[in-house]
Amino acid sequence: MNRTFYTFLLVLISMYSKSQITLNETMGTVSGNTLISTHQNNGGFTQGQWNYTGNADVRATSVSPGGGANIFITMGPGQFFRLDGLSGTGCTALDLQFRIWKNGGAGNSLTITEFLVQTSSDGINFTDINWGGHTLGSAWIQTGILSIPVNTIAIRFTQPVTPDQQVRIDDMTITGTGPCTEPSLPVTFIDFIVKKSEKKLDLEFSTGSEVNNDYFAIERSAEGINFVEIGRIKGLGNTNFQHRYRFRDETPLIGENYYRIKQYDYDGKYMYSNIQTEYINHTGNGVKININDAEIWIFSDVENYELLLYNSAGQLMAKEKVMSGFQTFDIMYLKPGAYFLTITDKEKVTVQKFVKI
Repeated sequence: MNRTFYTFLLVLISMYSKSQITLNETMGTVSGNTLISTHQNNGGFTQGQWNYTGNADVRATSVSPGGGANIFITMGPGQFFRLDGLSGTGCTALDLQFRIWKNGGAGNSLTITEFLVQTSSDGINFTDINWGGHTLGSAWIQTGILSIPVNTIAIRFTQPVTPDQQVRIDDMTITGTGPCTEPSLPVTFIDFIVKKSEKKLDLEFSTGSEVNNDYFAIERSAEGINFVEIGRIKGLGNTNFQHRYRFRDETPLIGENYYRIKQYDYDGKYMYSNIQTEYINHTGNGVKININDAEIWIFSDVENYELLLYNSAGQLMAKEKVMSGFQTFDIMYLKPGAYFLTITDKEKVTVQKFVKI
């Protein structure tokens, strides 16, 4: 049975009358553990104007009082769940409320510094809000009503450290005190696909209408968290006709490639598309990598290359200029968690994910 997952609730209040706009997000059903990006790409979310990202996943176990699936965030630094595309246009106040679950006994509290609830007005910089913490045992609790800025466009739930509990998020409500107005979409995305073309990747997406559309920024990521712009496509400005756009990534990453479209209005406002992925196999000699808990072993027939090591939060942990031949790098100092090793030479970029135990 489906459960309504409230992602956005606007309450319009005028001096003489009150009306209410409710936008419900139905999580649908999942047959097993499902990535957030996969669930959205498969149409699991119904509110097309919102974009859901994160390295958490969607599960139907340990259900909340509302029933159905929930967002499951495992124990590990850098784990997060994020919503983009919110709007409090015209509101004089915005309030947030949600349910949260943790495992562990009552003595194992989950503090506001172990699990962060953050808001952003620009999609880049985030500010913590005090959500109260969780001091009970393995149970769902509902937070109090939390005041958030009216210019909030993104909300993020994240673990900056390794806590001793797993966390689940569900039953979120955002209430706006009027006179709020329902945001209109500058661009309606019809589809977005990525296709292989030999050693290149072709991106195609269609729009059904465009209002004050300046351009599209094509963004790519190696792990689905940290995106960089790799190209731009000029928009049509204003049109009610369907249009198809194409972009070729001439130098995709070796391994997984995550793509999203960032659409910009003439006034600088922006919105995101869904995320699409495609995998590129490594077929040449190039760089060979072996990783254990103590060392990274690299053999390369490339004359010279650059090695970059990132943690799951996107922080640069190491940077080395390396010559050809056999090299070893000590990683005993790294804390347990997920890491991304990026090796760049003149012809390609190789990205390999590994987990330090």
